Amino acid sequence: MIKYLFLGFFVVLALLSSCVSDDNSLAPLDVKAQNITINKATVKCDETPAGVFFYDVDLAKETEEFKLLKSVDTKDKLSVDISDLAVGTAYKVRVRAFNGSGKAFAQGVVSFTTVKANTDLLGTWKYTYNAYSKSYTFNKDGYGMYEDSNSGMQLIQWEAVSGRIEIRTFVDGIDGTSTVTQNTYYVGADGVGVYLKMNSTLYRFVLERN
Repeated sequence: MIKYLFLGFFVVLALLSSCVSDDNSLAPLDVKAQNITINKATVKCDETPAGVFFYDVDLAKETEEFKLLKSVDTKDKLSVDISDLAVGTAYKVRVRAFNGSGKAFAQGVVSFTTVKANTDLLGTWKYTYNAYSKSYTFNKDGYGMYEDSNSGMQLIQWEAVSGRIEIRTFVDGIDGTSTVTQNTYYVGADGVGVYLKMNSTLYRFVLERN
């Protein structure tokens, strides 16, 4: 009986050792993070590992465990756009390459931190002319609201870098259709207060609150 117990113990130990050695034996994969913004990033592998049939892309915040983001069926180089990330947050991405038998044979990990929101724009900016008004609210999480006195309120997602701002306006909620506009912008101040101009138009948005 003791003989069989020892035999079973060594079998389990061998299986555990096999699992560990499989992880350690994965070939290195060069993974890069590019085009990092406040809520998006692109993860790439510039070289194609020989024999790859598909990739698993796992995502996690730096202090959390990996979770599968998506599987990508390609035998070529990998390029994945990741969106809906949190602003100013550290992330890590693991990419594993699988062969035709469904076995992982290469992996790489890359870490990056999304960009912090442009603090110059945080708050609500309002333009008023007689009975007409419209306003933008820019929140630090990269989202906000656009309100027009004629058409109502709409959810927006925004990003501002080096004097340019991109605003995505959601027509039917965050999972619906959306439109994107890109503008130059300028934040200034005068005797009246702080103001925002976009695309050098006459629209002068005054900062109401931040």
